[in-house]
Amino acid sequence: MQKDFVPLSAAVRGVPDAVGSVVDAIAQMAPHLATVVTAQGSIKSEPLRELLGPVLSQFDVVPGGQATFASKRIDFAGLDQRIGVALQAGRAFANNGAILSVLAAASSPNVDWAVVVVPEAYKGNSVYPKVFDQLQKLQGAHGIYLDLQGVILLSY
Repeated sequence: MQKDFVPLSAAVRGVPDAVGSVVDAIAQMAPHLATVVTAQGSIKSEPLRELLGPVLSQFDVVPGGQATFASKRIDFAGLDQRIGVALQAGRAFANNGAILSVLAAASSPNVDWAVVVVPEAYKGNSVYPKVFDQLQKLQGAHGIYLDLQGVILLSY
């Protein structure tokens, strides 16, 4: 399991405790999430949601969200923590699923923090480092401003 934080605001110095608690709970579930990867390397998103849903509900992070762009790219949202959680089932890099989830979180009026959960690998290809590189490039891109405090990237 890997975990990285990408701040999107110069004022952000760290992750708030409420967000960190949700992230820690997701990180503890990473080994269980990895069990949905088939022998062929494919991944289905519904089993990921079924595994993570009960854990997130303990934090009042529930299915759905209020994104005005790519709304189906946010799987769970927590109003108290101002958090959006996106579960990627494999094509987080190849189909830009992770970036679309970040854009969906930025379009949501009640989300300041995006948590993007991606597989370590998909069908034998490394995913996590490629998505992390995309997020770092997005962070440093001139002329792009996203209405988010930051993105926490986790792997399973």
